[in-house]
Amino acid sequence: VTRRADLRRSFVAESEETAIEITGRGLDIANDRITVIPCRGTCGLSRPSTRVSHPAQTDGTHAWNSFPAAGAGPAFAPMQNPQDLDVLYHSVDNAYCRLRNVPNDEVKLARTSSSRRRADGDHMCHTKCARVVTNEPECAGYILDVDAPAVDSGALCIQESECRTLCDRLGDRCSGIDMHKALPRCYLNTEECGGYPGKYEVMGADTSYKFLAKATAPGPQLNSVNASSSPDVLRFAPITVEQGSYKVCFCDSELGACSEASDYALEIGRLHVSGATCLSSLPSSGLSCKDQQHGGQVCSLPPLQAIAAP
Repeated sequence: VTRRADLRRSFVAESEETAIEITGRGLDIANDRITVIPCRGTCGLSRPSTRVSHPAQTDGTHAWNSFPAAGAGPAFAPMQNPQDLDVLYHSVDNAYCRLRNVPNDEVKLARTSSSRRRADGDHMCHTKCARVVTNEPECAGYILDVDAPAVDSGALCIQESECRTLCDRLGDRCSGIDMHKALPRCYLNTEECGGYPGKYEVMGADTSYKFLAKATAPGPQLNSVNASSSPDVLRFAPITVEQGSYKVCFCDSELGACSEASDYALEIGRLHVSGATCLSSLPSSGLSCKDQQHGGQVCSLPPLQAIAAP
């Protein structure tokens, strides 16, 4: 049994979008994970609740394996765009800005190298790579299920340097980039995403992407120390939960791969969302609660009292 995570916690949320903060000692920001199961389930046996979701959502326990704590990976890596030496970008690993893409009719593709120029819209994955057989290396960024010919995903099939050059030339209309870490694929983001490290309420988690924020982008910024995780606190956010009560289960990455339900055997505590009748089960005394950085509260239950032997 892990000794790294604190137990007997209750998480309370008044809205359906909240966060879960796991406290402890020597926590692994990159690899430790949580899952949320039904209130009557058993950690280590039950599948995740279908009433709980997060930005990296897929089916089953694997969905939570792909949802790292905030700040996993290198959280701050300033880069200079070689095409425009006046623009700096900050990199936030395993993150992207949700549904805040620059509209296609505003994406004006310009010359990205001295020998290459394309018409407006030609770098869009769905027009550049769909319906045709192409040997263009950049079409490795085309994802069939997302970039179907009839669907405009907003993705650009170009290299990172070209994505940054285009964002530079869009000025204030582009505040950052969702850049795939393995493929020539990116999304340009509007000013709603804010500056480094991005506005919390529009940021999502995805281990396949990194968020490149313009250092000069407008908008409020989070305190990167308080907003991210540390070996003493793992912040999992955002999490969307329907009203009700649930159990929060923890996977200690030193003990398992966090890929199967059995890896999430440690019960951290309960999650209560407004309207949940289980709230009445919380003790009326000895309860210590505090606000979480990304919404909701975490409460420490009083320690269990030893029962004397008869």
